Amino acid sequence: MSAYLDREIHQRMGSSSINPVELDRTRRVTLSSVPESVRVLLVGSNSAVHRGIELLLSGEAGVQIVGRAENANSAIQLARELSPSTILIDLESLGDRGLENAVEVKSQIPATVVVLSLRDDQQSRQRADEAGLRFVSKQAGSDDLLALLRERPVD
Repeated sequence: MSAYLDREIHQRMGSSSINPVELDRTRRVTLSSVPESVRVLLVGSNSAVHRGIELLLSGEAGVQIVGRAENANSAIQLARELSPSTILIDLESLGDRGLENAVEVKSQIPATVVVLSLRDDQQSRQRADEAGLRFVSKQAGSDDLLALLRERPVD
């Protein structure tokens, strides 16, 4: 059935040389890089940001918010109990040391750490990248955040 649908889509797009075996192999490779479920721990003191993220993620299949922490220390403690696959940190709500706190969480917990920031400049992105953190801007669309959450860690 799936090969039939793929063939139908490609025919509508103007491609007539479809090999169902090739499509099946492509599908397996593509889906194998997506984690089956994402367990997210939200970190930050801004309840409005938490509510917005919860609303965004509530309808997403395979994404589960497992906890909320207000700061880095409580995030580390809670992450040890809940074993999230991803920790999403609102940098601005952690104050001036938001990035340093995110790095501390990353060093203590074996999870992907994604930092969410109002800043969307090359320097902020580079600093996060150098620290081994994933970066997403609050101005980015929800698709960018969802894509980062669903990516398999590169570690």
